[in-house]
Amino acid sequence: MWIFTQDGFLSVVEHRDDSDCLIVRSRARDDLERMAHFAGQEIIVMPDADYRFRVEVPRAVFGAFMREQVVDIDYPNFKGRLHERNRSVIGIEREQFAYRVWQSGCEYQYQVNLLAPVDAPSRELPRLSHRKVSYR
Repeated sequence: MWIFTQDGFLSVVEHRDDSDCLIVRSRARDDLERMAHFAGQEIIVMPDADYRFRVEVPRAVFGAFMREQVVDIDYPNFKGRLHERNRSVIGIEREQFAYRVWQSGCEYQYQVNLLAPVDAPSRELPRLSHRKVSYR
């Protein structure tokens, strides 16, 4: 699961060896600081991994963290909040990253509407060919 919070971008997956545990990952250490502090965990650094920074947490702890994130929503526009929140070099880069994801979402919405317009009668979507993508 990918999640943008006011503090950063997180990727959350189930721990391979413990289904009661999640691994919360990030590409920038700053993005994971609040989660690590909330969970009372140290950030694990894996220099050669896709997501360099990680915290292992029980599912319930992560759920409580996300509940806090939802309770803390006090803004009408997420991109605007990112812009006003952290004007450090990393904060500005995070804002630009979020904006690029937002732009991709706009393109996705446009393409989906071409395939199945909202005002068109319901129909089966054509099969799309999928390219195999390699992730490191």
